[in-house]
Amino acid sequence: LEFTYSKLKIIEERAFYGSNLTKISLCNSMTTIGERAFQHCKNLKFNEGSNIEANTIGPFAFANCPKVSNIVVKSTNIGESAFQCDKYSNLKISKIEQIKDGDEVKALEIGRYAFYGRTVSLKDIEKYKGLTINEFAFAFCTFEHEGSNFYGIQIDNGADPITIGNHAFY
Repeated sequence: LEFTYSKLKIIEERAFYGSNLTKISLCNSMTTIGERAFQHCKNLKFNEGSNIEANTIGPFAFANCPKVSNIVVKSTNIGESAFQCDKYSNLKISKIEQIKDGDEVKALEIGRYAFYGRTVSLKDIEKYKGLTINEFAFAFCTFEHEGSNFYGIQIDNGADPITIGNHAFY
């Protein structure tokens, strides 16, 4: 099963939960990917470097999707366990970006266990503004570096508060 629709704005809760969906093309102007929308879609794949962009990516939205890898995640709110996987699976998130509204960067909240067990690749240093990283958000993650001598997370808080929860990088 493949699904492509260029004007898709909202995917409701459990829309494809556990389905045999193999491929989906998401437009870059989505507002919501609902809770558990793709959870347990064992065959779901994206093209390498594809964007998953939505203002809200709900809790468990892509949890336990063993073939969702090498993607760029753009959001303002990444829900609890949204991309959680088995900590031994080595599935990669290529980049995590905040959404911009013109020149204005929107705040980003990363939920509990959001990237649990993933490999997060940081090609260049990322600057985040208005950032909340909840507890265990990157628990059991591996961070890898590609193409530069320096990599990491740089927090540019200006006047915006930054919150990093207990065991966020456990």
